[in-house]
Amino acid sequence: MKKTTIAIALAAVLASGLFAGCGEPAVQIGVGDFGSTTPAPTAAPTETPTAVPTEAPTAAPTEAPTASPKPTGTPIPTSTPKPTETPKPTEAPVSDDDVLDIESYLYKNNYSAYGFLVMTNTSDIPVGIYAVGTAEDASGTALEEDEFTIDVLGPGETTTNYFYFGDAEPGDVEDFSYEVSWEEEDYYIPVISNLELEIYENEENAVITIENTGDIDTEYIEAYALFMNASEEVIEMDYTYVGDINGKIKPGDFYADELDCYDSYDHVYVYLRTYSYGESTEPEEFDTVNDLKDYGYLNETDYGDACYIIVQNIAEGLVSARINAIAMDADMNPLGAGWGSIDVLDTGETSAAEIFFGEVGEIDSVSYYVEYTGHVSYDPVVADLAWETYEEDGDLMVAVTNNGSKPAKYVMAYVIFFDDEDYVCGAESQYVVDSDYEIKPGDTITVEMSCSSPYAGTEVYLSGRADKS
Repeated sequence: MKKTTIAIALAAVLASGLFAGCGEPAVQIGVGDFGSTTPAPTAAPTETPTAVPTEAPTAAPTEAPTASPKPTGTPIPTSTPKPTETPKPTEAPVSDDDVLDIESYLYKNNYSAYGFLVMTNTSDIPVGIYAVGTAEDASGTALEEDEFTIDVLGPGETTTNYFYFGDAEPGDVEDFSYEVSWEEEDYYIPVISNLELEIYENEENAVITIENTGDIDTEYIEAYALFMNASEEVIEMDYTYVGDINGKIKPGDFYADELDCYDSYDHVYVYLRTYSYGESTEPEEFDTVNDLKDYGYLNETDYGDACYIIVQNIAEGLVSARINAIAMDADMNPLGAGWGSIDVLDTGETSAAEIFFGEVGEIDSVSYYVEYTGHVSYDPVVADLAWETYEEDGDLMVAVTNNGSKPAKYVMAYVIFFDDEDYVCGAESQYVVDSDYEIKPGDTITVEMSCSSPYAGTEVYLSGRADKS
């Protein structure tokens, strides 16, 4: 795509920007409002979304590969404790036809075994769940035990969690047994039924979109995918967190993500796990025109596709940005989705975020949404970093110097390569850091970048952060 192309807000899918696939110059197509409720896609997918089943489990942690590692800011916790420790339920274990309808599934890979329980609340009260599972060999001998909790499950809602049997040899695990107990939950509020989930099955992934149709926030939303063969056997699983920069999906918000499968699968089940405190967060006031400038590039390779979103802070004060993007084919069917982030930008600073889609097929366009906040956990460093490039033995050398007074941590260099017609012909990103993962004041660190195609020009962007003063 032309490097001079600017992509700005699009009222479609995840719209704050849209740009065309490699070799197709994008066009300016309109301006939307940051932070407003994201409209539905302007073109409905031609592929009918898979309905969420009421049984069968979902995905376990198999992280999708990324083009290059980068800091993502404050990690989302896997659970949030109640203000006081709650004892385990004292009720006797329930049967499948009592308050909970339960399906169990065993999944094994080369490293571990997982026992999934998919649970539907068939009662008329919200419940908290505690479960203990035991991995067993072919003779029924116990090999390993694990446990899990579910904060809340509302009437009619379905969710999943899993036992992780990491110490037992996967080949020795033939089955698992479990006991489940419950208690009425009166602290967390169930909200799974408020989330509208759409699933788009592709050859090597499932793209999901989630919209909060309720009137309260959801917290720390986990999406689990269980990829099945035609015999209803689990062949792969994946999971992801979906939410805004604070781990929430606020009323009206819409996000997308990608769950990957590297084996051929027949169908997929996706389940959500979340809860609410009953709060409705007031959105920050986002101003597309006066706060940020952003545009994007797409780099397509034989091993996967990545987009690079360039963001400039033109507001007064610090911002932190998070980008959600969907790659689409010519019929606007989602092919892949992902996230990128920029920890901190000061007024006037420009940086980049990389979003890796993997091998998802022929991408025609990428729609993306940039959200940002003035609540920033780090000090800025981009303006303190000076860079220069030179060629050496056919490679591009990028030298970065820290002219500031504080160590610049987790500095990443992004290089976009352009051919003589000004189209993207390659891209690469690398950390530019010492053994302490930083560039100390006055130091210069040089890294080597390469492009497999002949190139005529480059653009270089840096990201990084400093500890808060």
